[in-house]
Amino acid sequence: MASLKLAAMRAILAPIRRVRRGLTPALGVMSNISATWRKILDSQAFDHAVWEFKSRQLAASSLILHRATPSSSETSTFDSISAIPSAQLLLALAIELMAKALYLKQAAGPREAIYSHDVLQLIGSSLSSEQAELLEFSQTFVVWAGRYPTPKWTSEKYKISADVPSHFVDGMEHFNALDFPNHASHDRYLQLGGLFNHLRSCWEAA
Repeated sequence: MASLKLAAMRAILAPIRRVRRGLTPALGVMSNISATWRKILDSQAFDHAVWEFKSRQLAASSLILHRATPSSSETSTFDSISAIPSAQLLLALAIELMAKALYLKQAAGPREAIYSHDVLQLIGSSLSSEQAELLEFSQTFVVWAGRYPTPKWTSEKYKISADVPSHFVDGMEHFNALDFPNHASHDRYLQLGGLFNHLRSCWEAA
């Protein structure tokens, strides 16, 4: 009896093993699952409401991280300080998705244009000069400054994104710490939060 059960089990498992090894096509049910999933994604790919919803998810996660960071560096631990750039990166991603949601809802151009981090080109006309500068900072934070130590360090066209603007007064160079592309702080986070809220208001009104 035991040998019969073992033989039956081997017969059941054999086709699964062959599929895993790539020896036979996957069962038809797998193809049906993929086809159904494709249809769902077809309906969501350029749906502005889906992009807005995903944006709010990222913003909510960002806020949880930000609330966990202390307001004073005197009482901060390495772990809590490390959460600030991560919270800011999530918020920058939320801003990118909200900008794309706004662009899709406005139907201002080809839908495929959303497949780029350069969202300033998509919705720049909806922003003040200060907001445009903040969005450009947010873009850079998503592309590299919030994820890597440096931008792609293979040519000047990439290295230039790490440059910090400055000016000279009486022979002394002046610069703003907020202009460092990888700057992360509570103040910067609040500024980005204001930009996010503005974009969401624009999306709601569009």
